[in-house]
Amino acid sequence: MKKMEESFVFTHRRGFTLIELLVVIAIISMLLAIIMPALKSAKIQAQAVICLSNVKGMSPSWQMYCNDNKAKLPDGHQPRDAGFKKNLYWAEPPQDINGTYTGDSNPTWDDKKRGIEKGVLFPYINEIKAYRCVGDRSQKITPAGQPNNFTYQSYSITGQMNGEDKVSPSEEIRKTIAYKVSEITNPGKKFVFVENSDNRGWLMGSWLCDSTSANMTSLGLIHDPVSMWHRERSIFGMADGHAELHKWTNKEVIEKCEAGQTGSISISSVKDQNTFKDDLSYMLQGYVAGKQSR
Repeated sequence: MKKMEESFVFTHRRGFTLIELLVVIAIISMLLAIIMPALKSAKIQAQAVICLSNVKGMSPSWQMYCNDNKAKLPDGHQPRDAGFKKNLYWAEPPQDINGTYTGDSNPTWDDKKRGIEKGVLFPYINEIKAYRCVGDRSQKITPAGQPNNFTYQSYSITGQMNGEDKVSPSEEIRKTIAYKVSEITNPGKKFVFVENSDNRGWLMGSWLCDSTSANMTSLGLIHDPVSMWHRERSIFGMADGHAELHKWTNKEVIEKCEAGQTGSISISSVKDQNTFKDDLSYMLQGYVAGKQSR
């Protein structure tokens, strides 16, 4: 029997040279540099769409509450007060499982959510996630060593919508507060909900803007800077039930608000006063309820 011999042929394949690998890595890096900003932009846009949807749901819920309560506005204040009255505010302050106020004792995440759920608007909104913007970065800009010192809630009601302006020492501010729907003029341009943050741990009080007539010429105060989680834009919920995404113009205001800085921003503190006036004009137009004097 003839013995069959098998032969094996081995071939040698040349691998990539170091230069070729470096070229490939460089090309991949260039592609990533092009793609990543686009992906980040798409993410920010998607977050804005979700946030806008949240506020579009909250504004009609606010209207429904008013309709069910003889056109009276819910109290837009969130009191920093251990003796706060229950079943009064649109969202209550943080509280433990027994309903005891915890707003001054480093409240937990659950305490903050529990206060929201006890508010008079929650039965109309009925979704705790609607109170938080998915783009909210307040946790990332919280001072070091204060793990609970950021808010769950991303939106406040303004001081003029039956809010904190009720206790303002200025009669000029108090006389323009709306307590009923009929006292709001041009509701399609009047803010109810404003995106903001508070480095004290939760959104205390209401969102405030100095609405006195002198502010355009002397003070020009935006008392509580808004949050800008959407690339130099903020979302507002209006008294007619719609919501809108507004783009800001003054770079110094944008930098301070994006950094989560709190406190007043005045016209005397900014270099570009013209764009600041544009931003402030938008805020005043939307902030002042504009009802007729009693």
